Amino acid sequence: MFFITLLGSSAYSQLSKTLLNKDKLWCGVVTRDYNNPRSEYIENYISDSISINDTMYYKMENNYFGGVFREDSNRIFIRNSIIPSNQYEKVFIDFNAKLGDIFPVYDYTEKLYIERIVTNVDSVEINEQWLKRITLKFGINSQYPTSIWIEGIGDILNGFNSIMYELYNFTCLYQDNELVYTYNTSYSNCGRNLEIEDIYNDKSIKIYPTVISDYINIEGYTYPLNIDIIDLFGRKVLSRNTNDRIIDCSMLKSGVYFILIKNKLGHIVSKNKIIKK
Repeated sequence: MFFITLLGSSAYSQLSKTLLNKDKLWCGVVTRDYNNPRSEYIENYISDSISINDTMYYKMENNYFGGVFREDSNRIFIRNSIIPSNQYEKVFIDFNAKLGDIFPVYDYTEKLYIERIVTNVDSVEINEQWLKRITLKFGINSQYPTSIWIEGIGDILNGFNSIMYELYNFTCLYQDNELVYTYNTSYSNCGRNLEIEDIYNDKSIKIYPTVISDYINIEGYTYPLNIDIIDLFGRKVLSRNTNDRIIDCSMLKSGVYFILIKNKLGHIVSKNKIIKK
């Protein structure tokens, strides 16, 4: 285990290590994967409580896939009827996790579970306060993390989404109406001033397979193809302008990516998720 000092927050309030705190507000920017997806600013906060089998859970407002949460012994549990066999609660975040522990996550598009493995456990200093941080990847050799859990803050890559479906960018956390943590400085004012950009999905474009080893096939679009592939952080990892229908993706590390196809004007006409084994 090693320690890192993390700067970037403009506030100095002490952060409550209790994650499910009614005084907390999580801000983020999400790109929804609909027929006409767009990026928009969202806020998550605890809106209500509910008793299930004599156990108290909290509802999270603006959490697209719903679900209810409870916190016990440094673990966050979730119940979500959308996920198969999840009528019983499952571990959502575990701050007791150790290196090598495995936590499955449900991929709503592919209708399957994907295993994430804990690859690092350390601590970060935020506002003169040391907080545990746990990093998970799809495999030990994966280049990029799929989840980063920070004590008192949550999953800064996925928010409270229990399902892999959306491209989520956590921006900042408020507690008692005070800014206590800023993560993504790409968005001013935590993303509240985001200019919404519509992304049109051309249904005639076919991309397959969606779970790949080396190659993907693209059909139904006028060539040449202007293609960008981005990772879960929104970083461009591959760019092609080609007449080929088969795209070599063998150089990509294991993980989840989004493939964007643009027209001659540079406008996105198709966005699809792919998983590199």
